[in-house]
Amino acid sequence: MENAEIAMNLSKIIKKYKEEIAELKSKNERNTKLIGELTIEKE
Repeated sequence: MENAEIAMNLSKIIKKYKEEIAELKSKNERNTKLIGELTIEKE
């Protein structure tokens, strides 16, 4: 039974981190786009 609980906990943790990674990737893409726009405006 302990192995099943460990697997469930790991699954929840992995899901949480994958969601966090997806959110950070999205923020990174928005920031990259903004930097590109600001660079073009400055030139």
